[in-house]
Amino acid sequence: MMTRMISVLCLGVVLTGCPDVDKYAKDAEVSDPDAVVVADLGVARDAEAADDDQGLVSEDLGLADSGASSSDGGEDPDADPSMADAGQEIDGALAVDGSVGTDTGVMVPETCEVSFQVALPEGTPEDDPVYLAGAGFGLQDWEPGLDALRLTDDGLQRSLLRELPHLGRVSYKYTRGTWETVETTVECAEIIDRVVVVDCLSDTLTVQDEVLGWVDRCQ
Repeated sequence: MMTRMISVLCLGVVLTGCPDVDKYAKDAEVSDPDAVVVADLGVARDAEAADDDQGLVSEDLGLADSGASSSDGGEDPDADPSMADAGQEIDGALAVDGSVGTDTGVMVPETCEVSFQVALPEGTPEDDPVYLAGAGFGLQDWEPGLDALRLTDDGLQRSLLRELPHLGRVSYKYTRGTWETVETTVECAEIIDRVVVVDCLSDTLTVQDEVLGWVDRCQ
């Protein structure tokens, strides 16, 4: 039996010839290492190209270094010539004409007139001048007898008109020229400083006060 199988194999070899061992060995060999490196580099280049394409897309969408904020919708107001010609900016910015924008977009003056009106107590000498003494007026602070802060001489009703900056804060008291004649409460106690925050939304801001007593006329 074994002899017959050997004979069949030998007959097959004679008819077909021996297989090409070198051919199959070459097919089984690993590809050239250099070729592998080139292939890997090609993949890397493809990845870099994909990254570059993504960068171009983000720039086209205004997402890469666009300089735009979410509050203005990506628009640059400096690029709009109509806004430059108007010379005004809204939401708290100062316009070239000296006005100030509020959050509502309404333009208000940088300064406005403030009318201080005061009623004096009975017994106030009609000939005595009355002054504002305080801080925030753009003058020497807390001087009791500045001519620039002297109210009109008109009996028991006095007034003073001053131009003050929008949203400026002034604190003050009334005097008759010295700290020995400063105003008091009705019980002759020292009063706290009066405070006004200037709002120029109206043409003229009117402040109405009342003096209840003077320190030198207390009983």
